[in-house]
Amino acid sequence: MAQSGAGAELTKIAESAQCVFAAARFYVSNKDLEPTMVTETMLSKAMSHVDVDDRHVISNIFKKLDADWHISLCLTANRLHDMFGASKGAKQYIFHRGSKFVDGFEKQYKHWNDDSGKFFSNINKYTPADIWITSKKFKNFRWDTMTMCDGGGCFGESNKFLLEEYNNKDIIGVSLKKTSTAIASYYNMPGMSKYKFKYTGYTLSSGNFFNSKDVYINYDMGRIQFRSFSSRATSWQGEIKGQEANLGKIGGGVITKVVHATFPRKDKDIFAITESNVISEEVKKPTDLSEDFIKDFHYYYRGLQSGKKATLNEMAIELRKKQSTWIYSKYLGMELLTLFEDLTRTEADKLITNVLLYAMSASPDSAPFVKIG
Repeated sequence: MAQSGAGAELTKIAESAQCVFAAARFYVSNKDLEPTMVTETMLSKAMSHVDVDDRHVISNIFKKLDADWHISLCLTANRLHDMFGASKGAKQYIFHRGSKFVDGFEKQYKHWNDDSGKFFSNINKYTPADIWITSKKFKNFRWDTMTMCDGGGCFGESNKFLLEEYNNKDIIGVSLKKTSTAIASYYNMPGMSKYKFKYTGYTLSSGNFFNSKDVYINYDMGRIQFRSFSSRATSWQGEIKGQEANLGKIGGGVITKVVHATFPRKDKDIFAITESNVISEEVKKPTDLSEDFIKDFHYYYRGLQSGKKATLNEMAIELRKKQSTWIYSKYLGMELLTLFEDLTRTEADKLITNVLLYAMSASPDSAPFVKIG
């Protein structure tokens, strides 16, 4: 649910509210919640099982969340109760959002990520959990006591721990979405459905090559648009389109890490994408582009463009007319397309799958979590 600005404030309210509604269903109401039965008194009674950073959560629920939100909050609370609170002898839980438990986890994640060489660009790619449910014995768990890294294996060990405690029903990460169905999905757990995607080709440009700075990787359920999302030669990244549109964006630097993680063996020479700051520097002044850079640009273009192709001289003339952000974006995009085209189809399928799994917070290093949406 992470957003910025005014959206971030609503996210804070909604996630905190979900904790309160869930606690109300677990410990106050003896039946499934419906919006018409939820009162301030009911929610106040639930607060002893809640640890959130919205200090005015109950008043905000009634002042700032509309009827659709109240439906979503009830449905999700009921689903969580079905999953974790309905069995005989169910544990006593605390529902967290922005608590010391969460702050401690997020700080420890940074250490794990540093140990991995900053594989994840942000914590949401490791786990998109918006709220956490813990048994009371883990309410004040000290994440900084977990010194279990071994030769870069922090995420492997932390995920093993999180899975054990999920199976024990002691620590449960929950990703939330405003919903009218409250369908539960499970990620990064044994026995879950394994996603596999197929690479189906690329789109170098829509129409004239020089009219757009984006390129597309096509796969069997959609496509990923790669471009610079800035007016300057910065911020080259991919944005998921199609059936998996909710996956969001994946940074250019992460692509290289996924490539190396996918093909770690030394017996196959697979290059990655040039560091974007290097290309940014190369194209700072388009009128002064070096001959070597223009040759490299034309090499990728010639290998990817179908139909009539610009000559090297024509390319040089066109590039020196373009803005630096266009050249930067198109160059990195063509490098990526060439990488995919140089792979076997089996290898390309494996790479596109790992790229999308990273975007889904379902990479081999991502943590177990439940999604309700």
